[in-house]
Amino acid sequence: MSFSRLKATTGGCLIKNLVNPISVAHCHIQLGEQSFALADLSFIRVVLQGIEGAEALIENESVRAQFVLDKFRFEAEIKFQARGEGWLRFKLGALVPSYRAQLASFLSPKRVGESLVEDNWDDGIAHFHGLNESSLWVDRSGRVIFTYLDQWDGAAQFVVRMGAEPNEIVMGKVSRESYFGMSSMDAIFDLLPLSERELAGKLAECRDIITNFRPAGAANYALKQRLLKTVSESLYSSGNSPGSVRAPIR
Repeated sequence: MSFSRLKATTGGCLIKNLVNPISVAHCHIQLGEQSFALADLSFIRVVLQGIEGAEALIENESVRAQFVLDKFRFEAEIKFQARGEGWLRFKLGALVPSYRAQLASFLSPKRVGESLVEDNWDDGIAHFHGLNESSLWVDRSGRVIFTYLDQWDGAAQFVVRMGAEPNEIVMGKVSRESYFGMSSMDAIFDLLPLSERELAGKLAECRDIITNFRPAGAANYALKQRLLKTVSESLYSSGNSPGSVRAPIR
């Protein structure tokens, strides 16, 4: 199986949870007079449990939803995308800044539990998925790609890529189109402009997600420590201006 095929079969599955199910056990979404238990959540998708009472939903139809996430309460437009056995999936629309801040507080790694879960290994490449549409790829040679959704820009991802050698590091923001178009661990993509302040913020978010990774086995623990070391050194480096970010590995 190629990297692109593995990416397609792992990253696009509708039933793989991004958050710990326990963290949303007492959360629900109100659609009109109907209340649905929340199954999964990110800055771009909402997955609800059950389909009773939702038979009339039409694909790409927008509905107004009331979010009840523990102490957080807000409204948002969600667009119906798909249904399956016991679940409904919606695309989350734009949120006003105050509501987005509430969602960001709810979706913190400390609140929602383990943030990265291994779900597949094929063609010598392991894949983990989790919080904030994050994906972690590692192959047997030691090459690593870690990426997660930019919560303020749903069309972009933040990416950390490490080669087999210590100095083969690239990090920055890429379009989701560029990310989904990657066909190999060495694929070249264009980094989008990021200010030093923005880059520091992304690295801090990246560190939080990785910190909450609960690895199984010595190899995964070593992978976590390697990622944390790379991100932390970059975060606290004074040279993190856009011009100092190294070129993509070729």
